[in-house]
Amino acid sequence: MNPWIGILGYPLTKSLSPAYHQEKLKNAGLKVDFRVLEIVPEKDPDCLGFSVTMPYKERILFFCDAVDDFAAKVRAVNCVVCKEGRWRGMNTDALAFWEVLQAWSPVPSKNVKVVFLGCGATTRSLSMMLAQKGYRSFVFKNRSLDKAQLWAEQLKDVFCDVSICVEPLEQKFSGEKVFVLNTTPLGAYEDAPNWEKILDLKPPAWIFDVNYQEPCHPREGGDLIKQCRTRCFYTMGGLPMFMRQADLAFQNWFS
Repeated sequence: MNPWIGILGYPLTKSLSPAYHQEKLKNAGLKVDFRVLEIVPEKDPDCLGFSVTMPYKERILFFCDAVDDFAAKVRAVNCVVCKEGRWRGMNTDALAFWEVLQAWSPVPSKNVKVVFLGCGATTRSLSMMLAQKGYRSFVFKNRSLDKAQLWAEQLKDVFCDVSICVEPLEQKFSGEKVFVLNTTPLGAYEDAPNWEKILDLKPPAWIFDVNYQEPCHPREGGDLIKQCRTRCFYTMGGLPMFMRQADLAFQNWFS
């Protein structure tokens, strides 16, 4: 049998990962299969590794034999490298995000207020990276306040000088010089609120949506990027970050 790589997650109906990695395998002339995994696979000597997306980024930690320091801190693995029967969990999301962020013009300054919509594995990864790079003011908006508060406390344990506020996701937020990051699946896989009713922002404002999928219900206000473009904000979708983290994963599997 051929060696294989894959992606673990659910749902994967809109994922670009299979097509993207298959094209990379073809261009590299590698005889390697690609598998779509909806449940954690058994250890297989033919497996070189796999990407991990929702809802497995935290659960997969319990299946790994080793986890990189950053991934352990944020409890989020999005790349597993399989070598000699051992699974090593890594996080390529944060580095990919930071590299993509540097190409944004203008880059959000470090004195902006960083507002996260959602507080799952991706938020933990990106907020830790931003804190490491010198951003100091954070707002975590989440439907589960307990979950957001727990992460806020853990982040503050690492960076005692950060300012953190926790709010319900659908509570209205007003501000200027704000960097908003949507890490929820709202609008891509699930119905979304009307973001204009939640985010009362004044320019300059930066909007980053990790989703790269078409909104499932655009008439319901799920397209955060489209709404914010009409208000002259700086916007970026998740496709560049997806491509960069996939490239980093590919390098790890074949290095």
